[in-house]
Amino acid sequence: LGLETVMLGTNRDDLGDHRPGLAAANERGARHPLLEAGLDKAEIRALSRALGLPTWDKPQLACLSSRFPYGTAITPERLRQVDGFEDALRALGFQRRSVLSAFLLESLTLSVASGLIGLFFASFLQFFSVSMMNFSSFSELAFSFALSPWIIFWSLAFSIIMGVIGGFLPAVTASRLGITDALRAS
Repeated sequence: LGLETVMLGTNRDDLGDHRPGLAAANERGARHPLLEAGLDKAEIRALSRALGLPTWDKPQLACLSSRFPYGTAITPERLRQVDGFEDALRALGFQRRSVLSAFLLESLTLSVASGLIGLFFASFLQFFSVSMMNFSSFSELAFSFALSPWIIFWSLAFSIIMGVIGGFLPAVTASRLGITDALRAS
């Protein structure tokens, strides 16, 4: 590139991740001024906001080379292809927000379906009764199951709550990925 020094936006939060590109950049003499200042992502956003930068709340985007499996040769042509593909997905309306919505909707749909299936099988319990006989007093204790509207309501409510809770973390995680990574992971 003809540059004397390349500066990267690496910060303290990036140190825990596996980043082979970071090692390669260090071998080439790249500098990390934000890391050298000891800043993390939250501090960088706070400073950017205080300085009035319009990008203070811009979503973080991973390097295009992170879209490739380890060991794959990264070429300018491959980077252009991935960048073009992501631009096409954005043009079609895919956004991080739509990834989050899609994952949550899928989780909600599965939870309602599983709640209905559970209620379907539970409805067969109405045809059975269980009884116990006390032979010393010759008394019988019988149990039967009735599927009331109250049980139906709370069963569906429980399955929806569990679906939302179970789907929230994967949805948030997927929405923080790049569009292609999120679609590949789904």
